Amino acid sequence: MSMSNTAEIYKFPAPIPTQQECRMADLENGYLRLANQIQDALCIVELSGR
Repeated sequence: MSMSNTAEIYKFPAPIPTQQECRMADLENGYLRLANQIQDALCIVELSGR
């Protein structure tokens, strides 16, 4: 009894690279402020669970 573990490999076409716009967080809407508040809150919380 002969067992053969083979697979057919299909090469799919690669997507055509397109120009993507660079997106950044809008600091005027408070994203940086919220991130800083979360970081400050995590510094206060005891994460050990004791």
